[in-house]
Amino acid sequence: MLYPNKRLKKLGYCQGFPVWDLAAPFRDYVVENKVCLHGFENTAMCVGH
Repeated sequence: MLYPNKRLKKLGYCQGFPVWDLAAPFRDYVVENKVCLHGFENTAMCVGH
């Protein structure tokens, strides 16, 4: 699931630009606070991308 993030980090390292991978901090926040960070007004929360 985090493969694209790893590729972007490597690209940033090789090309000399910073990459801030927020997947792990967001995941930790969701688990700790029992909230959803995705969903849309026309769908249920925690559904979709």
